[in-house]
Formats: sequence, structure tokens, C-alpha cells
Amino acid sequence: MKLDLNEINNLEDLKKLKAKLNAADSEMSLLKEEIKKASYQQKALLGQKISKLKNKYQDFFEKCEEKIQKLKIQEKINNEFFDFSKLVNKPAKLHVITEIENRFRTW
Repeated sequence: MKLDLNEINNLEDLKKLKAKLNAADSEMSLLKEEIKKASYQQKALLGQKISKLKNKYQDFFEKCEEKIQKLKIQEKINNEFFDFSKLVNKPAKLHVITEIENRFRTW
């Protein structure tokens, strides 16, 4: 089965992929079935294949989890971003002490 990092965008996609890779008709399951029937020498080779496949899947899952975390962080940043360079449409006010001084002058 071909593993593509671009197909995984959230945890749900990752769960579906894990379920597909652990299904009864997956490559891993077929190798485990073969190892039951194989001779001693073939068992060693099949065991190595299974080990390599497990490591490959584990590395891929770790990369997917990192990608998902980065996507979550990027989404939070995009949602919380505030552009401080925009002009504010609120009218300007004088400082409180300045307002009091002006009241005394006009009084």
C-alpha cells in the first residue's frame, strides 16, 4: 500500500488509514499469515519484512501526527491573528486630566 502524507489532514484520516493498514487483507496481515506456514529460514526473512514494515508505518504515523499538530497550530494562528496596522474607527479622546483642565478653563 502506498502511503501519502498529503492525504492525511486530520486525526480522522489517520484513524482510517491505521484501520486500513491493520485490516485482515492488508500487507501486514498477509505476512503474519505466511509466517505461520513458513519454514524456519523463511520465518526469519518474513520476520524481518514485518519488522521493517512496522517501522515504516510507525515513522509515517509520527510524521502524520507532526503534520496534524502543525496544521492545528496554523489554524489557531490564522483564527487569532489581529492586524494592528489597520486603522481604528473610534474617535480620539483627550486624556482625563486634560478634559478636567479644559472644563476649569471654560467654567
